[in-house]
Amino acid sequence: FARWMELQIKAIRSVDTNHLITVGYDKVFSCLPANRQLDFISQHVYVRPNSLTNVLENITTLDRLAAVWPAKPVTLGEFGYSTGMPMAQGDLDRYTASVGEMIHYLYAFSKNYDGVKKWMLNDWPYKIMIHYGDWNKGDATRRYEERFGLYYYDGTPAGRPKPIVHALRFFGDYIRDLNPSGELAIVPAGLDIGAGYVYRNNHALFAGNTTFSSPNLEFTADHPANVMLVWNKDELQIMASADARVKLVPAGFGNYGTNVTGTYGALKREGNTLQIDMLEGERLHIR
Repeated sequence: FARWMELQIKAIRSVDTNHLITVGYDKVFSCLPANRQLDFISQHVYVRPNSLTNVLENITTLDRLAAVWPAKPVTLGEFGYSTGMPMAQGDLDRYTASVGEMIHYLYAFSKNYDGVKKWMLNDWPYKIMIHYGDWNKGDATRRYEERFGLYYYDGTPAGRPKPIVHALRFFGDYIRDLNPSGELAIVPAGLDIGAGYVYRNNHALFAGNTTFSSPNLEFTADHPANVMLVWNKDELQIMASADARVKLVPAGFGNYGTNVTGTYGALKREGNTLQIDMLEGERLHIR
């Protein structure tokens, strides 16, 4: 197999010198010596995240790849949490999935790996799944395979964004001009996946859980939420990927007042403290 792979890569490179070449693996084959010819390493990981141990097994795949290939870029070419995945309390819900998936992005960014890519963009309509992706494995497999999307099927061409879309949009804006960095703590949590997180960086504090408490930011939520706070010299921005009750002290992060713009459910001011009923996906600006 290794020799066959080596010949295949050489053949591709002989006719295409303009593109980076890799192979998407989902087994230990990514460690074969033949892969020294690849431009980067691309691993697919789908350990089902029904415990903290399994969450860690997925993301630390990047560490193991980097140990084998210290001179090559390493990526997760596919990962994802299906909202058709059976868990202890029923199928994995989209709010919990968003916390687990953000852990992947934050882990790669904080450790300066070369990226992770979620499978897939849109959920498949069920009838399309039956026709094109049945694999003769029954309804449980169909539900699992059809629901990996960033957007869930609602009868429209575009679909409706799952909570992970809000979190990724906010994260993307934050890192646009920022080198990979920050500190990620993955913590035990009472979520179906067994894990939550806290990410800290210059001018950023993100937490994924149903509750969080720190000196200047606290929240509680009925569903697991990514509550994400960034700030610069002009303002604070905060977003929650699920409805959340947030307590925030803007002055704890810099010279900010308590003027809030954006869409929210309710707002109460007590001195320099804000209590905000945040709405899913809505970004607030605080000056």
